[in-house]
Amino acid sequence: MAIRCGVSGVVPPCLHALQVRGVTTSDIVINSPRFLSIAHDHAMDDLATSLLSTLKRSSVSADVKTAQFNNLKSQIKHQRVPESAQSAIVECVRLAIAAQTSTTLVQAGFSALGHLVKRLTIQDQVGVLYAPRHGLLQTLVDRLGDAKEGYRTAALQALVDLWPARQAEVERFVREGAIQGSHARGKEAGMQWVTKVIQEHGWVRECVMLIAGRCTPSKTSNSSRSLRR
Repeated sequence: MAIRCGVSGVVPPCLHALQVRGVTTSDIVINSPRFLSIAHDHAMDDLATSLLSTLKRSSVSADVKTAQFNNLKSQIKHQRVPESAQSAIVECVRLAIAAQTSTTLVQAGFSALGHLVKRLTIQDQVGVLYAPRHGLLQTLVDRLGDAKEGYRTAALQALVDLWPARQAEVERFVREGAIQGSHARGKEAGMQWVTKVIQEHGWVRECVMLIAGRCTPSKTSNSSRSLRR
């Protein structure tokens, strides 16, 4: 059955596409909050899926990938990120940050991650950022040892931003992958990360134990109080 709206009859093909996706006729009321929400979710799903496919294709130029990625970044910055698109978006961000042939794509990836962390924190849905299947934390820790200082700095800040929601998990990656690793730049960046966490989150207690690999940090609120004493 075709979806019809108002007195003019058949709705444009974009709405018919929503029906194919399982959206019922009762949902399709032009300009209603329900319709706009559904349309937004599907649009971001499609954008993330398309970008993920593009990033995986070596035949596509870095400029095309970066332009498409920046489009997604803008959406993340200004719009709600539907749960259905989150997994693909995280994978897009990881692939961009791990890119080896384009500085602009890597920078776009780090920038998008900053916006994504803020957006998912507001939505109380940050868990997908730490999912082992994406390997985002490992990719960031790998960048801590990068030859380019800008990449190291961006990765360090990203790990600082990710720390509050999953403290023990982020600490383990930094400790085992950087501080206790064999890479000199990674070790240095790991120590800088500890300093940055102290500066931004007031976390002082047991930092030495983190470095030694035996850290069970106190809550940030308690740490902040100890810092002020």
